[in-house]
Amino acid sequence: MRLPLRLPFTPDPGDDPAHQEEHHRYLALRKVRHTILRLIGDHYRRPKGTRRSWQGCDLDLTGVTIDGVPDFGGAVFSGGMVSFDGTVFSGGGMSFRDAAFTGSVVSFDNATGSAPDGLLAAVGSPPSASVTLAAPWLTSNP
Repeated sequence: MRLPLRLPFTPDPGDDPAHQEEHHRYLALRKVRHTILRLIGDHYRRPKGTRRSWQGCDLDLTGVTIDGVPDFGGAVFSGGMVSFDGTVFSGGGMSFRDAAFTGSVVSFDNATGSAPDGLLAAVGSPPSASVTLAAPWLTSNP
């Protein structure tokens, strides 16, 4: 499931008829990426111990470009290793509002773009020792 997220990110070539095929390919791959991210959020919102809950599982989104408005709001990261190292947050629409980080080792080291909505409030200030934020986010307001 991670492979389409790891493919090199190619920006939208636009609506120019000369680039119609590339534009359709971009839209199709973007839809796949957004679906995968939505499913990840859904699985981390399921109560731990229930069927299809991913709480306690490792999640590696190292180097992935996340655009659009994926919603990890209300997700619970309660165990396992969670890596957003080097992730590019593009578009400013991702949400971690009301997410919980308890018992996981979570890293946003070297992530770029704006801190996702609700992330700084979810990890607390200062963040716990098990959460590493991108350096520029440490001076941001939640």
